[in-house]
Formats: sequence, C-alpha cells, structure tokens
Amino acid sequence: MKRTLIIAAALVTIPVAGAFACGSGGHGGMHGGKQATFQAIDADKDGKVTQAEAQAFGDARFAKTDTDGDGKLSKAELEASMQARIAEHVAKRLARMDTDGDGAISADEARAKGTERFARMDQNSDGVLEPGEGRRHGHKGHKGMPGEAGKPATK
Repeated sequence: MKRTLIIAAALVTIPVAGAFACGSGGHGGMHGGKQATFQAIDADKDGKVTQAEAQAFGDARFAKTDTDGDGKLSKAELEASMQARIAEHVAKRLARMDTDGDGAISADEARAKGTERFARMDQNSDGVLEPGEGRRHGHKGHKGMPGEAGKPATK
C-alpha cells in the first residue's frame, strides 16, 4: 500500500516538477514535452504557474488516472496509465525515426539518427567526443562523457 502511494504521488508530482525545471522559456525537454507540460499547467496563460494551478493540474491528472473514481490509484490503474504513456512515446519515436514511412525503424534509420545525435554532440566537429562535449544546451538530462563530473571513466 505504501509503495502504491509513493508511485501515485510521483505520477502526480513529476510532471509538475518537470515543468518547473524547464521554466517558461526552457529547453522543452525531449521533443518539447516539458514546455508543453508547463503550458498545460499554466491555466491562465500568464507565463507563470501558481501553487493553485499546479494543484489543479495534479488533481486533474490524478482523476484521469483514477478510472474507477474511488479516490485511490490501484496497481491496475497505475499500470494502465504508464502503458498509455509508453504507447504514446513509442508512437512519437516511430514517427520521428521511420523516415521511409514503412511503420518500422530499420537499422539504417536508427544508424542515421545516431549519426545525427553524434554530430550535435560533437561541438567542435572533429569527429571525436571529448569530456564536456556530451552536454547539449546545458540540458541536465545529458551528463556528458564518462569520467566527467565525478563519473568514473570506463574502458
């Protein structure tokens, strides 16, 4: 029961915290997700999120997940909510990476996206990633190369 409550609290608060992390002019996370969340929370569209707006957003998300309306999030409700988010993420990734439109990601398509990502990270365009180059636009989700910022270097 305690574990269910912790997971439920995370489902409700993580999107709100993520929106605050990006700020109103932030990077927007992968594919604009956090920026879109910030805009969704900002009910009066004034570019700021009040505690009341954050609470209303969290309450609405909880209610959407609580499909039986009993005021509790069961394991089944949490699993269904997470599966829906995964399905949405997979659909977006497929749409982004499936360049030939055949409904699948080929090895060539995956390789091409990897090459694009490497080129974006290779800030000095020398074909080699060095410590510090792994970061993009200060995005905290990209920690840089191994051996950086207290991370052990591995071979």
